Amino acid sequence: MFVQAYLQMAESVIQAYSLPQPLHLFLKTFLKNNRQLGSRDRRYVRELVYGFYRLGPQPEMSVRDACLTGAFLSGRLPQLFFLKCGFNGFELSELDLLEKWKWIQTQQKMSWNLSHPYSEKITNAQYQTYLFSPKKIFIRIRNPRIKELLLRAEIEFKEETKNCISFAQHMDLEELGMPPEDYVVQDISSQQVQAFLNPKPAEKWWDCCAASGGKSLLLLDQKVPVHLTVSDIRPQILSNLRLRLKRYGFQIQESIELDLTADIPAKMNEQFDQIICDVPCSGSGTWSHSPEQFYFFDEKYLNNYVQRQALIIRNVWKALKPGGKLIYLTCSVLRAENEMQIAQFRHEYECELEQQKVLFYQPYGGDGMFIAVLRKPGQEVLI
Repeated sequence: MFVQAYLQMAESVIQAYSLPQPLHLFLKTFLKNNRQLGSRDRRYVRELVYGFYRLGPQPEMSVRDACLTGAFLSGRLPQLFFLKCGFNGFELSELDLLEKWKWIQTQQKMSWNLSHPYSEKITNAQYQTYLFSPKKIFIRIRNPRIKELLLRAEIEFKEETKNCISFAQHMDLEELGMPPEDYVVQDISSQQVQAFLNPKPAEKWWDCCAASGGKSLLLLDQKVPVHLTVSDIRPQILSNLRLRLKRYGFQIQESIELDLTADIPAKMNEQFDQIICDVPCSGSGTWSHSPEQFYFFDEKYLNNYVQRQALIIRNVWKALKPGGKLIYLTCSVLRAENEMQIAQFRHEYECELEQQKVLFYQPYGGDGMFIAVLRKPGQEVLI
């Protein structure tokens, strides 16, 4: 295809797309319906579309210029492509992101920011680099033989930590033939949460916003016998979670369908030693995978999430035993959902902040998270 055809098709995608459908699913269907496209054609159109959304709203730029500028900053298309498009600055396409960004700002009027304060130690430049940089696929190793299988098959991977390895984003894990029970696909930032989960034998744990069960699995893989209850507002998610954990060799003692923005059942009060509270959030720590969320983000969405989070942590706090711990988690990089949420809670409730940390693994090709560990006043029950 000619470069103008790529741009026209990218514009067609952007004009047709709207939330809430994930962009990657919409784009997959769109490209599949255009059977004349080869693999390279699909890649070029995809990069132009994703470049547009990574750039955020630029009201003074045309869709075409925003696609080209975003793809230029992302650095995944060859210099020749920008030359053929007549893109001013094509010869700079090999520079790093921040150098290209400085040059772009000298050429046209545009801005790029979230317009909401970041969490501690995250800068606008870091987040911009995160959003535009290539991502990796991370797996958590449950059986050391995984590395041996990969080495024998001469599959290229990088050892990030003792139990975490990464692959290039285009890697198809199913084609590698690894036993599925031997690894978990999980971002490097999420894997670090395991260090904050410190179970003792016979403790009662509650993963209250369990979703797909990634945090439950981090807990259970420590092989400490605990009683685990999981809950979610979506019954199908709970069903999928039970099946997933069963595949990894674990049986859930109790699963409950609950709306945690409402009062919890009275029988749950002061029943749990530790609660994992991975609350619904903006997901801004994962937006490199879904830049359409960055593009369409609105303050009313943030306010809604902050209100829901506040309700959830106050309701589940009742279920914590005296001396128990609540592990608060988000996949957000926004202060309003993280440090400010915890500060407001501590202002209203007597508790001890044991730990608080931003887990931002942008230099590794990973995502961002926030974690805070709160202890409820009272005597810890010794088992």
